[in-house]
Amino acid sequence: RPDSQFALRARRSSRSLISGRDAHDVWRVAVPMYSGGRRAGTLIALLSSDVVQRRVQERLTRVAVGAFLIALIGLVVSWLALSRFVVWPLRDLFRTAAKWRRGDMTVRADENAGGEVGVLAEVRNDAMEAIAAHREELAAEVARQTAELTEANAKLEKLARTDGLTGLYNHRHFQERLRQEIDRQERSRRPFALVMSDVD
Repeated sequence: RPDSQFALRARRSSRSLISGRDAHDVWRVAVPMYSGGRRAGTLIALLSSDVVQRRVQERLTRVAVGAFLIALIGLVVSWLALSRFVVWPLRDLFRTAAKWRRGDMTVRADENAGGEVGVLAEVRNDAMEAIAAHREELAAEVARQTAELTEANAKLEKLARTDGLTGLYNHRHFQERLRQEIDRQERSRRPFALVMSDVD
């Protein structure tokens, strides 16, 4: 109603006004309207409290859903970033460590992971290369020492079967050959003879 107290106050005010609810549960809102820098009039609206509450509730619901979606998107982006830069590189590092433990020293961890995981992969790869080089050195040393040991055993075997002065076979060699010939005779069931002579 244009002649009401609220309407008179609204016409005089240069700001927007909102009245409290009246007996009919209605809000009054007044907004001054300007055109070309001059006041052209005042817009007065009557809003039902039920409509206002419903619209406020709708906006709050939209804000809550929007906040939830933003949080969910943030969570997904964080999870993807964490997976890409931490979880996947660590899984790769664990897989290569398991292969190293099984003895496959040729596999290398991905050093392009970045950050601490990349540094850890690089240090681990360097350590594995040093271990592999050391293993190769040890294998070469074992092969060399095995060859020396085989040669020494052959010399000892020769010394154990021959006389050091004459180079002729000794009694031990005679006993071994005799045992072999007796075993052969038992298998073949053929007669054999043994001739002994003493040469001075």
